[in-house]
Amino acid sequence: MVTDKEEASLLIDQCESGFEREVFSILASRGYRVIPQVKTGAYRIDMVVKGAGDNRLAIELDGDEYHGPDRWPHDMNRQRVLERAGWIFWRSFASTLSLRKDDVLQELLGHLSIYVKQDQHRT
Repeated sequence: MVTDKEEASLLIDQCESGFEREVFSILASRGYRVIPQVKTGAYRIDMVVKGAGDNRLAIELDGDEYHGPDRWPHDMNRQRVLERAGWIFWRSFASTLSLRKDDVLQELLGHLSIYVKQDQHRT
């Protein structure tokens, strides 16, 4: 049987950047069920936080070196397609988290409190 700690260790290895690993670790330490690199249709979402039932929040974490202004139209189009399919997104740039970590985390936790009801059986 895989423990929550072992599962988190396996999942964090799927994160593609230090930025993603940091956010994954913060959320997992708060008891959220975080799944990195979720494939949906022709797209992939950086991570999804799942709660009880069908509650979920898609999280896009844009590292500044890969998501410059030339990528924004593509990223926003992809997000709009997925939103039409029912996904709810929260997005942040690495530089924003670095400069305003507390504010960004409070914003993310606020979204999670609205869109993701935690499974009370998980710790």
